[in-house]
Amino acid sequence: RSIITSSLRESVRQGAGGVLHEMELYTQPWGFSVREIDLPIQLWHGSADETVPILHGETLAARLPACETHYVEQEGHFSLPIKHAGRILERLMAANGSGN
Repeated sequence: RSIITSSLRESVRQGAGGVLHEMELYTQPWGFSVREIDLPIQLWHGSADETVPILHGETLAARLPACETHYVEQEGHFSLPIKHAGRILERLMAANGSGN
């Protein structure tokens, strides 16, 4: 919980302009297709997410050529990173070969 709280506080520490700009970007064309992204991607999504429906994650994952999906049962938009931050970070480090 402290990780999410700290992250949210930091995102608005110098004002809400950056957050508002990011929200605007979500509604605009990105200028590229996600199908062009050939880097390894890990997508984590909670099956009980009511903020971003799981269909969004599934649709995005289907378009990413190198996507490893992690659908976590009974977790929501905020509970997933709160309860599984350690597991997520371990998988990311293992994927990058750092493992420590």
